[in-house]
Amino acid sequence: MDSVNKIQALEEELRITLTKLRELEKEVASVMLEHARKESRIQNLRDQLKSAQKEVSVWKTKVEREKREASKLQDRIARYKSNLADRDQEIRGLKEAVSNANKSLSEENEQLQAEITRTVKE
Repeated sequence: MDSVNKIQALEEELRITLTKLRELEKEVASVMLEHARKESRIQNLRDQLKSAQKEVSVWKTKVEREKREASKLQDRIARYKSNLADRDQEIRGLKEAVSNANKSLSEENEQLQAEITRTVKE
């Protein structure tokens, strides 16, 4: 009977071991499923990162283009300001010339008037 007890004990141990094995298999399947989900999430994040990097590259290119355009516009503004300053200087010179011409004309007019008056008196 001792052998029967041993067989029964071994059968019980086998049943317990099989139950533990099934539980461990379920746990392994669960861990593998979680791992697959995480791998999928990691791949998704990698794809998002790659997409974001491309977008950053596009924006950097646009920013550089805009910087060049802004620099060109600043150069044009500087040229316009310079031209405006030159024209302001020219206008001041012309105003001074007109003022001098008016002054000379006025003086000549006075001299002419005086000469006419003298000629009429004579």
